[in-house]
Amino acid sequence: MDATRSQPWSTLNTSQKTQWSFPWADPLRVPPMLAVRFVTPLDDSNRAPAGGHTLTVWVDRASTAATVKTATVQVSYDDGTTWSTVTLSPTGDRWSVFLTPPAGARYVSLRGKAADTAGSGVSQETIHAYALG
Repeated sequence: MDATRSQPWSTLNTSQKTQWSFPWADPLRVPPMLAVRFVTPLDDSNRAPAGGHTLTVWVDRASTAATVKTATVQVSYDDGTTWSTVTLSPTGDRWSVFLTPPAGARYVSLRGKAADTAGSGVSQETIHAYALG
């Protein structure tokens, strides 16, 4: 799935690409899809503090039978030209990381991947997930 939306705080659009893989034999049941979720404190203009902020990550599952096996996050401060893998710290069923953007960075782009023990997986990439204040 590819999606693009405009933002009132930017002349640049936010774009998201998501790919799923999952075993699904019964069309009468909900597909066991995954989604990587990101949360960070933002102001009214969708900006995080430029000096650094905590990003919380979790994986939503359509099926609760399987557990999350792997979760990784990459961050880009140059609109997805280069990506850096961040080290996630587990906190219960979630993870967190403190992001320290480089001087001059204006936007944060995020890429998350997850897989579960039943063989489902997801890869999500959001360019311009949020701005930096």
